[in-house]
Amino acid sequence: MVKPSMIICDNVAKDVADDAYREWRERNNVAVRKSRAKKRAAKSVMIDMYEELSAQNSELRFQLTRSLRELTFLRCLLVRSGRKIPKRLTELVRASREDGPLGQLLHESDHDTADILKTSSGSSNLRRSLQLVPTPSVNDSKKLKPTLNHR
Repeated sequence: MVKPSMIICDNVAKDVADDAYREWRERNNVAVRKSRAKKRAAKSVMIDMYEELSAQNSELRFQLTRSLRELTFLRCLLVRSGRKIPKRLTELVRASREDGPLGQLLHESDHDTADILKTSSGSSNLRRSLQLVPTPSVNDSKKLKPTLNHR
């Protein structure tokens, strides 16, 4: 390859340098397109995985809520029957209350949506699927929590 600095005023040397430079630019452009396509594909896979895991997380939270309600109901039945309540059951019910560790877990978000949106460099699909909605908290003040729109 002839470097442009080595070109003398000879037209033949200049044509060879131009051809070599064009060939190098073409190879570089192909490599850039390939690299950008790989990056877009990897980002798409990450967004799809995030959406899938968010949906699974939502389903697990729903199942946990349902199980905690059932636990409370069964405890009430046990109290009505007049039998002694096992200590472990009392601990579980206490933990599942709004101010208990499991109750707080249900009302907290796993991730800060703002941080996710900042680091994802603006995926329109991800931004469209996330919205902020008010949810009641322990002290009945309105807080904005991220939720996933299921289409």
